[in-house]
Amino acid sequence: MNEWVTAMQARKWMKKNESFLPGWHAYVGTELGLFDYFAKAKTVTDVASETGYDHDLLSSWVRVGVAVKHLKKRPDNRFRTSKKRCAALMGDNASPGVKALLKEVMELHMPTLLNYPAYMKNNHRAHFDHERHGEVVAETSALLEHFAIKKIKKMIHDQQVNAIVDLGCGHGGICEN
Repeated sequence: MNEWVTAMQARKWMKKNESFLPGWHAYVGTELGLFDYFAKAKTVTDVASETGYDHDLLSSWVRVGVAVKHLKKRPDNRFRTSKKRCAALMGDNASPGVKALLKEVMELHMPTLLNYPAYMKNNHRAHFDHERHGEVVAETSALLEHFAIKKIKKMIHDQQVNAIVDLGCGHGGICEN
């Protein structure tokens, strides 16, 4: 196969996997409060001055934000957060559950996935650091339990279940509800 065909196949494969960028962008934006800084149209220079963040790094984050439609470009090189797409990541409307899910994926799961080749080579495994990630995992678990409980209750009612056994499944939070 010639080099051109190989390069085009690689590009096509990468495009299928570029959905990582919206999650990364949302994570950085929520961790640093950037969606709130761009709630009203501002230039990258204005936000860099307000926050002290490096202009080039902030500019890269903004370019990705425009590409994934989290930010909108306005006249005079100003940018504004898309309230339609990012309301759950902003100000008083910010969802602690969404932020926790982003944090868990980006700080716990992604590093584990990226280190997988090293784990394979060294015959090691990742170990959960409760001090570092325990709180965010508990928060995301509670969020998932909140959504799951309605479906579970409906299933129990529909199938007329009389007893449930919850063994080895954490603290039994779903059964408590």
